[in-house]
Amino acid sequence: VDELLHCLPPQGSTARNVMRLTEVINALRTALEPDLPRPADSRLILREGASYRFVVSDQVEIDADLLAQRLSSARHLESSGEVTGAIRLYEQATALYKGDYLPADRHSLWTANERATLQMLYANALNHLADLYAHEGRLDMAIKAANTALTVD
Repeated sequence: VDELLHCLPPQGSTARNVMRLTEVINALRTALEPDLPRPADSRLILREGASYRFVVSDQVEIDADLLAQRLSSARHLESSGEVTGAIRLYEQATALYKGDYLPADRHSLWTANERATLQMLYANALNHLADLYAHEGRLDMAIKAANTALTVD
């Protein structure tokens, strides 16, 4: 809870800030699970003592995790010489990248590492695609992938 309180601009007493945090978490619970009878009934955001836990189930897909999984599989196929399959997975991985991680929090330190990691994974996938496209003689696509990689911050 203490770490989450630091994410909110302080307003008055600690008790008031804790109440505001609870309101924000309840709003998030309601947004994620609109049919809940009460926000405290959430199956996705649980309160455990002085902590909150986000429950990731098989029904929840996190695009950053999918990006890393697709890249790992693509690298494996590429190293095995399965170029067509590798290209397909690199293309899927790059399609998952939708821009900077949490752009509204661009200047927050807590997002910087994840943002940099995702940018690096995206640029790496584009560079592999460029190489594989060039290897197959698809030079226009190779140039496009390489140019896109150069634009990644």
